[in-house]
Amino acid sequence: MSQTGTYDGSFSRARGFSEALGPGFDLRLLRKGLVAASATVILLGIFREWFVAHYGVETVFQDMRHIALDAEMCLGAWYSATLMVLAAGLMSVIARLKARSGRGMVGYWVVLAIVFIGLSLDEETSVHELAIEPLRNQFHLTGVFYFAWVVPGLILVSLFALVYARFLRALPRPFGLMFFVCGGVYVAGALGMEMVAGVIGEHGIRYVVCFIIEEGLEIAGMTMFVLTLLSYLRHHFDGLAVRF
Repeated sequence: MSQTGTYDGSFSRARGFSEALGPGFDLRLLRKGLVAASATVILLGIFREWFVAHYGVETVFQDMRHIALDAEMCLGAWYSATLMVLAAGLMSVIARLKARSGRGMVGYWVVLAIVFIGLSLDEETSVHELAIEPLRNQFHLTGVFYFAWVVPGLILVSLFALVYARFLRALPRPFGLMFFVCGGVYVAGALGMEMVAGVIGEHGIRYVVCFIIEEGLEIAGMTMFVLTLLSYLRHHFDGLAVRF
């Protein structure tokens, strides 16, 4: 890259990506919209729990499960899966630009994008829950491991952290730190609060509070990650003309 900010072919592609958003498009609007959408999904889920607790399910709205946070095939699951696909798309763009500029670490970005596609599929289909009953019955798991899928989940997260430690260290420090924070927030919700729920049980107000915090942390972590990826694109491929 020259001091004027021009580059052989990679920046021309970056400018094309920016132009595809429309002339004069300001990604600050996307940032605000993403934060607002995430907050709306969480607040709708909280409202649903309050409404059902006060008025029950024998109303014209029934149980409003489609905006529940602790349900499958609902708004929260779809939105989380969408954030994961968006993150995977942004990481694919980063991988492509890095490959063209010869900056290295391309494989890490590609694998990370594939992992997030897998996570999005699991978010929609809940494949991980198939492991609960077999593992729980086989090893007589209770307490923090009552939702037994957290056991292989903890192992996979630990292995992933070890493999990607080099990747995080190679990133500029602010971005390496933000990636770590985003991952920590998401895992605290997906695994941490699931383990707490195993202790307190699946009924009562404590469980409701638990899964609201769980889903809220997951959505917050994914929202932060997408925003961090956009910021990374801005700082490292300035042909995108992303402004925050």
